Amino acid sequence: MTHAQETIGERIAKYRKRGGLSAEKLAERANLTRSVITNIETGRREDASWREIESIANALGVAPLALVLPIDRPFDPTDFDGWTTTNYGVRSAYIGESSMPRESDVGNDVTTLIAQTDNLIALREEIRFLVDQICDIAGGAHAAHSMISGALAPPDPARDAVEQHRRVSRSYKSILTAFVELGGKAPHDDPTTSTLEARGLRVNANT
Repeated sequence: MTHAQETIGERIAKYRKRGGLSAEKLAERANLTRSVITNIETGRREDASWREIESIANALGVAPLALVLPIDRPFDPTDFDGWTTTNYGVRSAYIGESSMPRESDVGNDVTTLIAQTDNLIALREEIRFLVDQICDIAGGAHAAHSMISGALAPPDPARDAVEQHRRVSRSYKSILTAFVELGGKAPHDDPTTSTLEARGLRVNANT
């Protein structure tokens, strides 16, 4: 991994404590021994089987991927099996969706965090598409930036795209706020700015 991240054991302990469970109670729910839970949480055991992970996830009421991956840091880069990607990329390519086996406050938070990640990814792609579209209509990134910022009234061909960009951007910011409030780490870039910069315009963060 390119960044130090929580271990599976640390995630289990985090969700267990968040759910108000003792190690003994978690072991009972997961049909495992207390020593198995303690050894995995403390790192004395690093070879937890998938059956154990699934059993613990069921007992905690969270998706198994929430124990395997840092779902609160989906935009962080990582190296996985020689592939440079993000935590979200690993989840999408190798893990996929997991069902929620038990209703719980912790599990509901995890489900919401996963759903918000999917929404953020989709909205980021839509924002990039719209910015590219505005750039093409406007004839360049500088004019597109002026239209998006409101400094320049968009001509008719660009008006719909600019309005759509504003609506999508508002939705993105709203979901991003909720994502961060649930403990998610925000992406390091703004999709509008990064797209304009990819088109050759150095955007001042204060504008």
